[in-house]
Amino acid sequence: MIAAQVPNLYFPPVVLVDYLGRRLIVLSILPISKASLVLGSSDAGATVHDSSPEMARMIQQVGEALNLKGHLVEASNGSMFTYGPVDMEGHLGSDGRFYLVDFARLFPPDPR
Repeated sequence: MIAAQVPNLYFPPVVLVDYLGRRLIVLSILPISKASLVLGSSDAGATVHDSSPEMARMIQQVGEALNLKGHLVEASNGSMFTYGPVDMEGHLGSDGRFYLVDFARLFPPDPR
């Protein structure tokens, strides 16, 4: 597993393969589930999860490293302050590690 530049924060290794006009994206299987979601939203922002101050601090470190300003997100079940897109998910895996998934909107759009 590959660690981010933030201690104890991990993300899945990803391989992108372009071959004969086809594109394949392969991710490893992580020890996470819907029940392990501790920060962010898995339903496009309809509900938000913010149950881990430790994960929130890690996301703040990521946001500051990328020069992103924090912002308040409001949903039907409450609100949360975050430094990334609300649909970026932070999970506490069954192995005790923190994982970040669905973070594609942190990056600039691809013109292709």
